[in-house]
Parts: sequence; structure tokens; C-alpha cells
Amino acid sequence: ALVTFSNKLKDDAPWIIKTLQEADIQTKIITGDSIFVAVQTALSLEIVPLGSRIIALEGDKLEADGSIKATCVKKVGDKILED
Repeated sequence: ALVTFSNKLKDDAPWIIKTLQEADIQTKIITGDSIFVAVQTALSLEIVPLGSRIIALEGDKLEADGSIKATCVKKVGDKILED
């Protein structure tokens, strides 16, 4: 069996993000979704320019010393890869 899921953006999302950026309002994504969904959304909405290196912090992944575990992801073609 094959199951697929789709996360579609609302129709007005690109316009809203562009309007915020033109007003010099910093846009960020804070989500409980997969890190890959968040990165794909940021790229789709041009919050992050294509080809950018992205450092994603997973706030619930604390190391023994109290530091936050960081994951680097990058987009290559149509795929998002984790370093």
C-alpha cells in the first residue's frame, strides 16, 4: 500500500508573505510539523532564497549539557537533504 500526504498552502499565503517582506517585517516559521515540511514551505514562499543553507533548531532536542541540537538541511534540485 502507498499513502501520500499533501500540505497545501492557503491561496493568499504568497501575497501575505510578500506584503510583510515589502514592509520590512521579518518572517519566520515556527511549526510542529516535520523540519522538511517547514523548509519546503519557507522555500515555496520565498522566505528563504533558493540555494540557501538552512540551519534548523529543534527546540525539544536538548543535549545532556543543555544545548539545543541543530540540524542542517539543504535543497538540491527538488530534494531536501539533511547533513
